Amino acid sequence: MKQSKRIIVLLLALALFLPAAVPVQAADIALTITGDGVEKETVFTLAELKAMTVLRNAYSAWNTWPAKSTYYAEGVAIAALLEKAGLRSNATTINIAEAPAADGSIGYNMTFLMDDLLAERYTFDGTKKAVPAIVATKLGEKSFDSMDEIDLRLIYGQLDAQEQTTIGFVKSISVITVTCDPVRQLPKPIAAAEIQSNGQYSVSLTTSNVNAKIYYTTDGSTPTVHSAMYNISAPHWQPHLNVPITASANTSIKAIAVATGFADSEVLSFTPANPSGETQPTENPLSGKGMANFAKSGVYQSGQFSDVEASQWFGSVVTSVFEYGLMRGTSADTFNPSGNVTLAEAITIAARVHSIFTTGSENTATGNPNPWYQANVDYAIANGIIASSDFLIYTRAATRAEMIYIFSRALPQSEFKEQNKVNSLPDVGSGTPYYDSIFMLYKAGILTGNDAQGTFNPDRGISRAEAAAIISRVILPDTRVSGRTY
Repeated sequence: MKQSKRIIVLLLALALFLPAAVPVQAADIALTITGDGVEKETVFTLAELKAMTVLRNAYSAWNTWPAKSTYYAEGVAIAALLEKAGLRSNATTINIAEAPAADGSIGYNMTFLMDDLLAERYTFDGTKKAVPAIVATKLGEKSFDSMDEIDLRLIYGQLDAQEQTTIGFVKSISVITVTCDPVRQLPKPIAAAEIQSNGQYSVSLTTSNVNAKIYYTTDGSTPTVHSAMYNISAPHWQPHLNVPITASANTSIKAIAVATGFADSEVLSFTPANPSGETQPTENPLSGKGMANFAKSGVYQSGQFSDVEASQWFGSVVTSVFEYGLMRGTSADTFNPSGNVTLAEAITIAARVHSIFTTGSENTATGNPNPWYQANVDYAIANGIIASSDFLIYTRAATRAEMIYIFSRALPQSEFKEQNKVNSLPDVGSGTPYYDSIFMLYKAGILTGNDAQGTFNPDRGISRAEAAAIISRVILPDTRVSGRTY
């Protein structure tokens, strides 16, 4: 008994020398997660955040100027933080806010839907790769070696390489509020059409939400974040880049508004000949569109191009693209079959294909004629063939991969029916630029490769003869190759 008392006294004495548990001081709190969408309010010090599993990734991004950039970031996954706070199954929104100002006023903040930050998103920095949304503690804009310690900042991936995400990269994060509030839906975009002197219409799209982006199609398909973006620049930056869509009277335009924190709007359906957009026409909105629109508009005279002979492998395809009005000579009597195709030429060919498919005629060069290709580039951007940020110099030679990307968007994807099995290609993988477009045209029998294995050479330039062969298969499905396996 005496021995037990001695032990108790000794333990009490030792306790006097042990440090007491120190509560977290308000000044030490770096981040608070609160709201009715979590089980408990949870606070983190900076040291606690850094002690959690640290993730490091490169994040491709696009701002509302618009301009592309890459962020090299290190931090903690939003999902891991919410898990510690006990995320409720009925949570709907996440508000990310910077610390209040000294006068107590609310700082910059953004509201997101759960899927905006927790569903799979990607970086398009070289290869498409899934990346998590994080609260970053380190950030650099040149490389991982350039990263510096920063105030907490939200960084997340893109759904599409053109998605403008940097507006949501909230700096100096202090509070994350998770709620179970009802989700708000954006209103449909508003369309207005004005007829031009050439009989075409100029169609403008607007939205009441200043942060919303409008995505649209002109082939009757339902738009998504992978469709062409109408308002590519914020109104206070470069509004002149938000170019109206050039359309015929019966062009079927569909558009949606998309913004973080909101459910996507309902789809706006609009034709210039039916401005209300509410009463659908009784006729097929795609009437007048289709592969049947491709018809010969000229006759190739034997020997017309001195550098093209019928016996050469490209003789028949040069004849075809000339007679269908898709490619012309580099002079009155030469085609230059071995010459490189420039981006401007590839875009011009694709614009012609799109216009003929859509309207039955070539109506692309109705805009700025200086330089010669500008009107076709404007048409391609307006009709979703390319994005304005895809290429900086249009006069340079196109790579084979770039040309396939451009050609693959000249027609609706439904016109590229799969008739070959493509399991893999020797030199095309998920890290190859535009690999989705390349695989689609292999499957459709438009591309066949340079050998039995289907080698493509994506980074090599492409000749005018090769371009003629490919675009002739695009518009003439009967000439496509079928029954192959790669």
